[in-house]
Amino acid sequence: MEKLRITMFGVFSISCGDIVVSESDNRSRKVWNLIKYLVANRERRLTYEEIGEAVGIRESASSASAIKTMLHRARNTLIFSNFPESQNLIVQSGGRCFWNTDIAQTIDEDLFVKYINDANHASHDTAGSEMKLAALGLYKGYYLNRALDTIPCVAEKIQEYHIMAISAFESAAEYMLAEKPCDLLYDLSLKMMQIDPYQEAFHYYLLKTSIELGKNELALVYYNRVIELLADRFKVGPSERIKALYRCIIRGGCPAKGDVASVRDELLSNAQNTANYCDYHAFLLLYRMLYGSAPEIKSSIRLVLFSVEPKSEASEPGEMQLKRAHTELKEIIGQILPEGDAYTEYSDTQYIALVNVSGDSKLDKLISGVQSAFCALDNMRTLYLDISHTELFLTK
Repeated sequence: MEKLRITMFGVFSISCGDIVVSESDNRSRKVWNLIKYLVANRERRLTYEEIGEAVGIRESASSASAIKTMLHRARNTLIFSNFPESQNLIVQSGGRCFWNTDIAQTIDEDLFVKYINDANHASHDTAGSEMKLAALGLYKGYYLNRALDTIPCVAEKIQEYHIMAISAFESAAEYMLAEKPCDLLYDLSLKMMQIDPYQEAFHYYLLKTSIELGKNELALVYYNRVIELLADRFKVGPSERIKALYRCIIRGGCPAKGDVASVRDELLSNAQNTANYCDYHAFLLLYRMLYGSAPEIKSSIRLVLFSVEPKSEASEPGEMQLKRAHTELKEIIGQILPEGDAYTEYSDTQYIALVNVSGDSKLDKLISGVQSAFCALDNMRTLYLDISHTELFLTK
């Protein structure tokens, strides 16, 4: 005997054999929302008030009649010529309405939850990963296409199932990379990204498989796309692991294991020709690393402090002037300090730098260059730049 197949993820549809009725058909959205709500709450007997609220029928003297008319339209929508019982899918009894679960039917929501639960209790990783892939095969979009998301019980399911799908994807992805052709994970990543374009994991594995498959030009297109998405929506940049994939893209793939020479060449080719600005945490790590280096290296490093100060108490600068001076000083330090040197912001009016010099005369020349460039700035008459330096050491 034929069974009805009900799709709850993505475009809602009900099918029997080759006959399919779907919300994408040209029918009333309220009728389809009614059907969705009944199936989503198939374990409950719903009042007309609940149904009216779900489908947007305001309570009034005629609301019960309007709901009954809509229930009649919903029944007509679901009549299958090859499945006579379909006329009994929606049941009204005792002032309530419910979805008839006694009729033979398969619902992708039930299978999805079953596969995830089976995967979580699988005896070994392979079986668990295969179950998660089966669940992801059913996940064609958000639950109920995110319809009825103003109803708490439905909104909770939309969120819960999406989190389950993301978790299953991330868990299964590494298994797929190791055990299956990369093009299968590529297709799955692309499908999941189309469902949720802001989920980092989908972009990461789409990029990774693109590189593995030798599609570097396409990977670069995907990388630029994720950069734009994250910047537009969240005002943030990509994760560190996506940045690492970008480095693979620009060098044409991953280096062979143990090929340190290719890593060296990449670092040299991407080295900046100016001093390197970094955040304070990175600067502190660099300081500690240099402090632990050989004495001859430490002796050539100077810690330099640049401070913007008012020339006198009587000429207290404005906040905007100090801010502009601070910004301009950042650019001056970056341009004058030798390439490879590092500096960071120390306060609202200060920068600190690690400068590699062979002697005091060279350091004096650098300090003089920064001073001269700062003095040449417009509208800085009430400010002066104090520069002090010391040998590299760590106070115990």
